[in-house]
Amino acid sequence: MNSSESRTTASLALLFAIRMLGLFILLPVLTVLGSDLEGATPALLGFAIGVYGLTQAFLQIPFGALSDKYGRKPFIIFGLTLFVLGSLVAAVSDSIWGVILGRALQGSGAIGGVITALVSDVTRPQVRTKAMAMIGASIGSAFLIALIISPILGSIIGLHGLFVCIAGLGLIGLAIGLMTLPGSVMPSVDPDYTRSHSISQQLINAVKHPQLFRLFLGVLLLHLLQTTLFVAMPQLLVITHQFPIGEHWKLYLPVMLLSFIFIIPLIVLGEKRGGTRNIMLGMIVTMLVSCLIMLTQLTSFSWLAVGLFLFFAGFNALEAMMPSLVSKIAPAGQRGVCMSSYSTFQFFGAFLGGSLGGIMYSRFDFNGVLLLDVLVLGAWLLLTLGLSAPADIKAMTISTHEMEADKSKLAKLLLSLPGVREVFISETEDVAHIKVDKKIFDNAFLEDLRLFRAAEQ
Repeated sequence: MNSSESRTTASLALLFAIRMLGLFILLPVLTVLGSDLEGATPALLGFAIGVYGLTQAFLQIPFGALSDKYGRKPFIIFGLTLFVLGSLVAAVSDSIWGVILGRALQGSGAIGGVITALVSDVTRPQVRTKAMAMIGASIGSAFLIALIISPILGSIIGLHGLFVCIAGLGLIGLAIGLMTLPGSVMPSVDPDYTRSHSISQQLINAVKHPQLFRLFLGVLLLHLLQTTLFVAMPQLLVITHQFPIGEHWKLYLPVMLLSFIFIIPLIVLGEKRGGTRNIMLGMIVTMLVSCLIMLTQLTSFSWLAVGLFLFFAGFNALEAMMPSLVSKIAPAGQRGVCMSSYSTFQFFGAFLGGSLGGIMYSRFDFNGVLLLDVLVLGAWLLLTLGLSAPADIKAMTISTHEMEADKSKLAKLLLSLPGVREVFISETEDVAHIKVDKKIFDNAFLEDLRLFRAAEQ
């Protein structure tokens, strides 16, 4: 990446991390610290955890579509402003309903898709994957940091203090956005596709794809499982194991670090040997085993730690692999709407997890939450058995400058090359997005036809 790309991507990654830290930091402590709020019940505390996912799910696509028309920066600033406002509303609220309203406002600043779209706008195709990896790393880092500092901070400053800190993080994000983000970048959208397809139609087309739909439901269930666990786990540690909230990081930190070490070779192996589907199935089974261990060994702290390790090994592996699968399966030229749909299902899963987890915990304690998770994982395993193993596909972006001017003729010519599976010709840039079978395709095919020309550095 050149200096401009690196600077803007780093700013966006930092901004994303700050915002996600503000959301994640409540996950390990809200059900414990919020129990003193007026009107608080386990079900309403679960709803407070998940409600941000509901507003995120509904507003993710509209924010992205409006930013296509009016620009990215104004909607990033607007979303961060809503995030700060929601944090302040929750900070001054003494009732559970005030906290729920604040959490809903936090989630209504649904700028995740806008940020990733801006990354695409300001980076060249050949460095875009690296830029997206920086964004992904920032989210993972925010989650790990939140698990460590949340119990410590929460035990010192309480729930209201945490919301004030989150508002402060939002203000830092606003300062970063105002000072570092470019304000004159034109969004990179395909007018031909967006003219002929409404937002709802684009979503329907993505969801109707049978393989993508399995992955969309999969990420919904994955985040449902994560959120249900955090609805009940803090209470279990405090009440059953007499483990003070301020000490929870001593369990979360080694569990998360060990799970990351465990999954890295699995992810590399899956990418190199094309075994991602089988590893996915293995990780779902791992999470199922983890829930069964915790369900049968609730009073054993050691077995609980083993169960958490297996749970997060599966969770982190699936969280890393599934977006890559969506990207590989998504039709050429429609990756944006497919990834937005993926994010929408993801956030809706967080909402369902908080709501269902709270209801199950209020009626059946932790056993009920884990039984729900076992049933969900069993259904997900059956759903994933129908997922086809994707071919060893590589996405490429090639320059179309000085190529055949007729777009339809160019598309047919490219599709005639051995190994080319899909072609999408951009209407706004001199590039073509193609998907090729790595076992068959060779760049020499393009060179032989005098079609290949490296994009400008």
